[in-house]
Amino acid sequence: MVSTGFSIRAAQQEDFADIARMLHELTRQMHSWEPEFRPRALGLTPALIADRLAAADTLNLVAVKAGICAGFAAASFHANEGSDFVFPHTRVWLSLLVVDTHARRGGIGRGLFAAVEAWAEQRGADSMALNVFSKNQTAQSFYQALGYVPYVETRQKRLRSIARLEQPDAD
Repeated sequence: MVSTGFSIRAAQQEDFADIARMLHELTRQMHSWEPEFRPRALGLTPALIADRLAAADTLNLVAVKAGICAGFAAASFHANEGSDFVFPHTRVWLSLLVVDTHARRGGIGRGLFAAVEAWAEQRGADSMALNVFSKNQTAQSFYQALGYVPYVETRQKRLRSIARLEQPDAD
């Protein structure tokens, strides 16, 4: 998919450094909202990205602008066979959408989102869903503009520290 000033393609292992950079930016922003969320991408390794890229029923895309990955989207397809209380349905879950801080408001997020929605339609998904931090008003407005409305509210209480997952500071 090509749009003004950027292209969208399947993510590759060689994109790891750019993806890690964007996720580091995202975790710093998340830390500003939730101090328990540490300002380092937790457990992100080249092996983790390789596993994600090789996983079945997943879509991993990057937006490339001026030769650099400026956005990343990760989604997965889920089929629920149903139960006594749930009708069978299929869903694509957008687990991550991140755009480089310096490339925002240029259509990259919308381009990645449109590509994920197209994949969901090709897979025959009944719906698409995502999570968004309650304090991330920019993302909430973005998703609202794309037709996504609040559906389920999740409440969380931290029971233990996540420090065991952190990489030591390089400082």
